[in-house]
Amino acid sequence: MNPALLIVPVVAAFIGWMCNKIALQFFIKRFSSKSNVNSLAANIPVDEIFSFDEISEKITDPANLQKIMPVIDEHIDHFLKVKLKQSMPVVGMFIGEKTIAQLKQVFLDELQSLFPQIMQNYAKELQNDFDLKKILAYKLQSVPEEKIQNTIRQAFSKQFFTIEMTGAIMGFVIGSISVFITYFIVK
Repeated sequence: MNPALLIVPVVAAFIGWMCNKIALQFFIKRFSSKSNVNSLAANIPVDEIFSFDEISEKITDPANLQKIMPVIDEHIDHFLKVKLKQSMPVVGMFIGEKTIAQLKQVFLDELQSLFPQIMQNYAKELQNDFDLKKILAYKLQSVPEEKIQNTIRQAFSKQFFTIEMTGAIMGFVIGSISVFITYFIVK
């Protein structure tokens, strides 16, 4: 057997590895083109990923209102003690601390019942105003293709390595079979 035949499997492994590497590079470039990115964005099930119902549920949660109540309390207090007296001095003369405390409590009670409804309506309006697929497509348009390509390479580096090594192994096997067949045909 000619010793030069032993290099055939190595060369075939290199060719298999190189072919898969080139094919992956071609795939990445084609996939990251602006038209393909737009197509991808149009087909992403955004409504399943991003739920306005969940957002509405979170912002109408009474626990979240309790988190912001100190700020609201402070603003209502400032309004009743300062701004109301500035805007309506006559009314301010007749309102004492006890009346301010009662008014403040009425406002806070009303706000606690009204706030979830307001926030739920606001979330519904946001849902009507936002076309998440268009927003996603617009945002993806502003991302440079090189950055998309790098992101794909990083996200799938293990899979790409496996594909490249599969090409090398297949090339080596095909090269070995070729040498084996050649050896027995020549012999």
